[in-house]
Amino acid sequence: MSVDYDENPMTDDELQDAATHIGERFEDHDTRFLALMSPEQRAGHLQALRMLYEHIGNIWQAPSRQRARTQSSWAGTAPSLDSATWWTC
Repeated sequence: MSVDYDENPMTDDELQDAATHIGERFEDHDTRFLALMSPEQRAGHLQALRMLYEHIGNIWQAPSRQRARTQSSWAGTAPSLDSATWWTC
């Protein structure tokens, strides 16, 4: 069954649950292969996971940061409705 995400967008909670589910599904896979790795390989794997985690966190936070920047750049620039020239702004 196919889901049309344009018509049924996922909520933030659903997106977070999906990300958690993906992480949990890979846990068994990672655990088995980490046991086969050398300490240096495990350190490299940990570094890659940390970079991925930070990248996903940045993607997740980007809309909030953009909204904050946009709102702060608009502060004080809204025309007054009492102004006779508000429509020229």
